[in-house]
Formats: sequence, structure tokens, C-alpha cells
Amino acid sequence: MEGVRHALENSCNEARSRRRGVKYLTWCAIFVRRDTCAIRLPLKSDDSTMLETATPDPSNPIAFISFPTPLLRALVIHYRSTMSASDFENVLFNIREFFDKSTAQLLAAQSGAGRAELLHHMMDHELKASASMEVSCRKGCGGCCHYEVEVTQDESELLAEIITNGFSVDLKRLETQATYERQGPEWAKFWSAENRCVFLSAEGSCGIYEDRPSICRKHSVITPASSCTTLGEQVTPVQVPLAEILLSAALSIPGAKHASLSKMVLATLNKTSEHTSKTQTPFLEANEISGL
Repeated sequence: MEGVRHALENSCNEARSRRRGVKYLTWCAIFVRRDTCAIRLPLKSDDSTMLETATPDPSNPIAFISFPTPLLRALVIHYRSTMSASDFENVLFNIREFFDKSTAQLLAAQSGAGRAELLHHMMDHELKASASMEVSCRKGCGGCCHYEVEVTQDESELLAEIITNGFSVDLKRLETQATYERQGPEWAKFWSAENRCVFLSAEGSCGIYEDRPSICRKHSVITPASSCTTLGEQVTPVQVPLAEILLSAALSIPGAKHASLSKMVLATLNKTSEHTSKTQTPFLEANEISGL
């Protein structure tokens, strides 16, 4: 993986050095800033907590990825518009290589909680290797813990296992959140008590930090934490493309499903435990989850 990481970084740095006056974003840790040197990507502030379903696009340069994340899709579009054809082809080659290697590693693991733990280990490795910026996220800020967060099927099995093993959550709130539409108006109510993650402690810290979903692991911002809960404020997430490729590989595993944490965890509890509830949420097929 190290060779792929360096190849991706070198490809973009070489292109940047050949094109005077153009601000290229380095591949290692790409981020959006508000100043005039930044290149704004066409994303909403909460896109980094969502997992996107495939959208047919005959000109899609990463069609080999069934379910690219919104951030990866936007970054590839950005590179296609700013790089020379040869530089862009080199980047695509290295994206494909990293994607294929990540997919092979994930497929070699047993599906379910075990594969989720492997994904988290791989994600932490990429985030640590790419860490180069000071973020404003701190223990207890909790703004993003009130967003709609999506998880993979494997991650939902890990989280459901944690609950069945004794971790106490507010099941009524979980059921309420599971009734929300994807990106529906309920999720736009920042800091609403009903939107609070069921794994968030009373002190505002993550109660399952070591087992938190991939989305939570990679989501961090350089804007003030207060912006995350202020309607209309711009939130600037740090973007690590290798983490996006890795998550895209997890989403693209044949037969894999994904949806909001509440829907997926409740569905898994309903299927695999003695959990009973007045509200029964059917297990969602991937094609039933509307894309962005």
C-alpha cells in the first residue's frame, strides 16, 4: 500500500510543478479552504457522512468502482478538469491499484463484525499516514454526532453485536431515527435531541470510540466546531482520498448494503436477536437507498 500511496502523491505533485499558476491539491491530505487559493468541491457540508449509491455516467472515469463516495467522485472530477491527460491517467491507474488491493483484503476477511474491524484498522492506518493538518474536532464537541451517518452492513453487525453484548442505547430514539427519510428534513434540525447518536455518552463523548464507523473515523474539520451546529455556516472537512478509496472498496463489495446507522443497526437487531419493537424496519437493499 505504501507504494501506491507514494505514487498517487508523486503524480499530483509532479503535475503541480509543471503547471505554473495553478493551485493543485496534494493527494496525501486534500482539504477545501475558504480563501482564494482553495479549489471548492461541489459538496454539501454533510456529504462526508453519507455513502453514495451508483449513478450511471458513461463518462465516469472511475466506473470500475460500483459505489464511490461523494468525496472521491468530486475529487476525481476536480483532477480531470485540472490535470493533463497523461497525469490524470497515471492517477487513475494508481486509484485502481489501491482500490483492487483494498478490495482483495476486505474480501479475504469473514463478512460481518470481523470485516468491519479490518476496515477500521485499514482506515486508521491511512488516516494516520496522511495526517498533516490540525483539526478543530475535540472530545465532547459532538456536532457531527447529530448528523445522519451512514454505515456498511458489516459495521451494522458490529454495532448490533455491541448492543446485544450489553451496551445500553436508547432504542426508542433509534427507532425514531430509523423512520427518517434519507437526507430528510428531520436531519436538518441541528443539535436536536432526537438526532443525537445513540452511542453518544451523556458527557458528549463517543461510547464506542474504538468501534466507531468508518464515516466517523474519517470525518474531521478545520473550521470551528461551532460551525457544525450553526445553520448556514460553511463546514470544511479534511479529505483524505486514500481513505475515500478504501471506503469505496468496502461499499462496492458484491452484495454489500449500506444505509443510515439507525436503519441498519435496527434492521440487524431485528434479524439477529430477540429484540422486539413496535416499529419494525425492513432490511434495505442497496438499490432502495436513494443516491445524492
